[in-house]
Amino acid sequence: MGSGLNSGECDVLRSVFKLNCPHPSGSPPAYSYYENGVGKGCWLAHTLLTVVEAFNLASEVGGSPLSSKVKPELLLAAALLHDVGKLSKDYINRGGSYHNLISAIVSLNVLKRWPNEEGCVVAQAVLLHHESRMWRVMFSRDKPLTFDCYSLVKKISKQIEMTDKYSSIIDMLGNMLRSLKFLEEAKYVETLNGLLDALRELKFPLKLETDEEKTLCKADLAPRSLPIYYLLQMADNRAAFARERSYWRFALDGAAESFGDDIEEFTDGIIDTFKGDSRIFLTLTGAKPRILQGALV
Repeated sequence: MGSGLNSGECDVLRSVFKLNCPHPSGSPPAYSYYENGVGKGCWLAHTLLTVVEAFNLASEVGGSPLSSKVKPELLLAAALLHDVGKLSKDYINRGGSYHNLISAIVSLNVLKRWPNEEGCVVAQAVLLHHESRMWRVMFSRDKPLTFDCYSLVKKISKQIEMTDKYSSIIDMLGNMLRSLKFLEEAKYVETLNGLLDALRELKFPLKLETDEEKTLCKADLAPRSLPIYYLLQMADNRAAFARERSYWRFALDGAAESFGDDIEEFTDGIIDTFKGDSRIFLTLTGAKPRILQGALV
């Protein structure tokens, strides 16, 4: 028996973005995480929050060295797709441990038509978003990533089955995303709608050709996938912060009231307060008003 109802994620949707999660009163259609074998949170709310955080991070790194390496469209695609593996029967029934790998395989299928290997880059970032072991191995001369994950990809891609509610969940997510007007104004809604359409059209179990399976694990994609991975992990962590009913924006706003307007004093105070908490990421070259101007940075 899960306990996703009235999750901290859904609370943030209501209080910050004025959105109601459309799941029935009993439980969400899919959980966002498991704790001691018990499903908790709401997949819809977490996925939506991750997309919002990815959008904000893309804005925050504008003008920084990262901005030349990460297209906003690629980061938003990674955010939308990063946990789609949690809609698999394996995860829903058992909290399966390979949801990031399933998400990556689904991503590769959805993004096949993207040019210049961009789909493969996004899929690899999704693959790595929970697996620090994998991205460390990627640079190992003794055991490259291709050797480490290819057999897993080949095995799992043939076993993926999604929940019977899969299509209706994707539809609900689409309706919620279309409620976020700032995405439409930024002209990203077309990209996200295209991804949602592709997700609906997938046929399971998925079939990957051998060259596609190997592409997902190509180590030479790392220079392009790791910057996306870095920001995706940050967006995912920011969104997950809502589970503790202490959303990072609330914590940051509260702490910032103690500091003056001087940017150096402000950043030093924030860093000292949160002790390098990875869930709170600041573009320290920005100004205090930009960091604190509310839900949509």
